[in-house]
Amino acid sequence: MGTKLLVQRRNSLGGQLSFEGVVMTKVRRFFAASIVLAAVLSFVALIGGGPAMAAGSSSNSKDNPYGLVEPGVLLTGTLTDAPPNVYLKDGKFTGFDNDLLVAVAKKLNLKVEFVGTEFSSLLTQVARGKFDVGSSSISITEARKQTVDFTNRYDFGYLGLIAPAGSPVKSFNDLAGKRVAVVQGTVQDDYATRKKLNPVRVNDYNAALNQLRTGGAAA
Repeated sequence: MGTKLLVQRRNSLGGQLSFEGVVMTKVRRFFAASIVLAAVLSFVALIGGGPAMAAGSSSNSKDNPYGLVEPGVLLTGTLTDAPPNVYLKDGKFTGFDNDLLVAVAKKLNLKVEFVGTEFSSLLTQVARGKFDVGSSSISITEARKQTVDFTNRYDFGYLGLIAPAGSPVKSFNDLAGKRVAVVQGTVQDDYATRKKLNPVRVNDYNAALNQLRTGGAAA
């Protein structure tokens, strides 16, 4: 069964585009990265963000100035199925966000170790110190800022709608009363909730597409 991208609407929680960044523990705050429109990469180290480190992390020291879980290694939670930003290809984590993170880490003489996880738990895992950072084109929202820190924004996104070929769903206005597959915890999930749609919450993007293929969701 084929699918088609019907329309793209501004991904807004307040009438603005959603800006995306890499997420990090709020108490660790070790660096921020940004890309300006001219595609110039800049970075700055932010060392020692609080009196105590997140659970499982090493204390700041000469050998571990960024307070990482493992000195010299940027332990990164990411996804396997969200191209082109983050995905697994031939057994290797890649994508724009991950490649950017590797480039910034190299400037800081850090090695990046990627670990696959689900978006629904990624921010919590970062906040609790399981990962140093999370990489997944994560939209920056005020609610998320309460538990984690973000790099400077370096990308922006839109809300996309996918429906099976031949579907009567032609736009966002056709979603009333329809089951809509969303990844739990995403801004798409927030949108479906705010618009009082009928969200089918799943753990990853492959599962969302499978809902379309099997008829579990209309979009």
